[in-house]
Amino acid sequence: ALSATQGSVALITNKSTLNIDNAQIGVIEDGVNYGNRVLANNANVMGGVISVTNGKLNISNSQFIGNYAQTNEQYSARGGAIYVGDDAEVTITNSKFESNYASSGSTSNQTFGGAIFMAGKSLTIKAEDNGDTTFRDNYYQTGTNKQKNDIVVLSRYSTIDSNPVVRLIAESGYIYLYDTIQGVNASYKNSNENQFKLILGGTSNGEINIAGIYGANVQVNGDVDNMKIVIGTTSGSNPISAQYSNIKANSGVWSFSGEISNGG
Repeated sequence: ALSATQGSVALITNKSTLNIDNAQIGVIEDGVNYGNRVLANNANVMGGVISVTNGKLNISNSQFIGNYAQTNEQYSARGGAIYVGDDAEVTITNSKFESNYASSGSTSNQTFGGAIFMAGKSLTIKAEDNGDTTFRDNYYQTGTNKQKNDIVVLSRYSTIDSNPVVRLIAESGYIYLYDTIQGVNASYKNSNENQFKLILGGTSNGEINIAGIYGANVQVNGDVDNMKIVIGTTSGSNPISAQYSNIKANSGVWSFSGEISNGG
């Protein structure tokens, strides 16, 4: 495993692009974490493996398991595996994020994002060709407070179009978020308004399962005939359903004969 003392193992800036394919980053054996780790004292930590700002990151057919970002009480850790910063674009296809976490000793700081902290331009999560993308058992922790969570999205602006866009696209594949996707506002508090776009789409026989959505403007786009979308019922989770979120299908592009549910 790799380790760093102040910043992420990989840093992407200046409009550069990093492509990762068929990689295994981190592993857990016999209950012991052998993932990549970023430990810091008296510093913020942005991403346990990768920090991307003003660049592009493409991940496919890869696994991020048991990675973490950790700092002490006065500082923040964001993104157990990946931190997505200003103007960054990230695409993840047919990959797994499991048991990653961000941790700080204080309950009053701005630590978020079990697997991914999203403050950039766009995050696209895809599953295609009968493959799957799965997020499971990721969490962030402040003090002794442990919150299971897959993705946290920072919504700094008052207009939705100025904030990040997250897309879940199942093109004859399967997407599973066993924990939550959560919005936070400019003060790094839980957003009780739908301030970022979460776009769900795909093709025939695709499936999207999300345990919980918090603070999102959810849109269903494209021709998703025979697709299945389930929110709040992913097995093994503690769902919060779709609190402070708005779910709608855009007229003219919405064709659906499968199943969509909100909780239950």
